[in-house]
Amino acid sequence: MFMRVFSAMVGLAILLAILFSGGMVFYISAFVVTVLGLYEFNRSQNNHLYFLVINSLCVAAMMMSQISLKSDYLFPILVVYVLSLLMGSLLLKIELRVATTASFGLLYVGFLMLTILEINRLDPRFIWYIFLVSFLTDTFAFFSGTYFGKNKLIPEISPKKTVEGAIGGVLGCLLSGVVYSLMFFPELVYTTIPLVAIGSIAGQFGDLIASKFKREAAIKDFGTIMPGHGGMLDRFDSILFVAPVIYIYLLFIK
Repeated sequence: MFMRVFSAMVGLAILLAILFSGGMVFYISAFVVTVLGLYEFNRSQNNHLYFLVINSLCVAAMMMSQISLKSDYLFPILVVYVLSLLMGSLLLKIELRVATTASFGLLYVGFLMLTILEINRLDPRFIWYIFLVSFLTDTFAFFSGTYFGKNKLIPEISPKKTVEGAIGGVLGCLLSGVVYSLMFFPELVYTTIPLVAIGSIAGQFGDLIASKFKREAAIKDFGTIMPGHGGMLDRFDSILFVAPVIYIYLLFIK
């Protein structure tokens, strides 16, 4: 337990330093986290190293197009990526079905992570909500499930998660989100209430989907980079779902 708490505190300190720094520190950190996530996913699926390389290069190219605001580059980047994926599979004599798994890794880890950069471009204030919603949902769900949990949520995927924990996670996150908005962004209170609630639910789906990946791959954690927490994907699994919800909200609702 000590190692888990200590690791969480160190991770939080690094996260705050990155968010307060912003700029290139933020972009480089996002790229490093994404590549680590791609590596963990690639390893969990026993995929060839080649797929990790081209997925990482594709993410780098897309990030540079985001930073430079050259959206016209996105389609050519994806065309080159698909060609590299297929031709590389042929030359390396890798089954094409393996290539489809690798391409899904890019969608699951790379594309969903890139929405964080889009949120930063649209309204940097909402970057904080990504982590607030994700981490507080996990925290309140854990304590609600521990003290009040009786009915299992989806036991075949995650035996410890309960319905009571899931509900407690949403309610606790919603209350905390309102308090946070009142303290720092009072003008966003009413507009973020539905966002926080939906984001909390989405984050729990992200956690469950990551658990399903791990169960099917017969592994406990995606990695060991954070002692007591597992790998980067173990820590960012819910963030991968919260970020797109906030991005869509900013794009179409705000």
